Amino acid sequence: MKTTGIVRRLDELGRIVIPKEYRKLYGIEIGDPLEIKGNENGTITVSKVSNRTELLALCKSVCDCISAETGVTVAATDFFSYVYASGVNKDKAMTLAPDPAVVAKIKERRCGCLPVQTEWYSYLTYAPITGVSDVFGGLVAFSSHSADDIIKFAVRLGGRLVGNALQKF
Repeated sequence: MKTTGIVRRLDELGRIVIPKEYRKLYGIEIGDPLEIKGNENGTITVSKVSNRTELLALCKSVCDCISAETGVTVAATDFFSYVYASGVNKDKAMTLAPDPAVVAKIKERRCGCLPVQTEWYSYLTYAPITGVSDVFGGLVAFSSHSADDIIKFAVRLGGRLVGNALQKF
């Protein structure tokens, strides 16, 4: 594939604008972290930073712990997919796309329980993975019964723990 470029001028504050076409093509949204690197040849590259690797590592132990304590399947989402799941139905959870209604609530920093109807779960209990100002993703518990306070607390606490750890990156 041939590389093409767009020329942009640096403004008086040292800023450049990333063209809308590139932002759309590479899924870059307002607030996304970008890494800027320079090399000895004078080339500067700008890359979108993916928090998927960090999210996966931090969510693994939290999802495993919540699932072991509550007996429900628990998954972590980066909004686009489930990056990790734990529990009896973890394989089924990993094949699903996150519910758009749940993703919207998580992005609004809300916790809750959504009734749904599937063959293996009836409720989605969700909580955002938040830092001080960012929402990194969410934790979702799949259960066959309405979430009790213990499941709600565990999912909410797990999201906060992972968010606090991610904030340090």
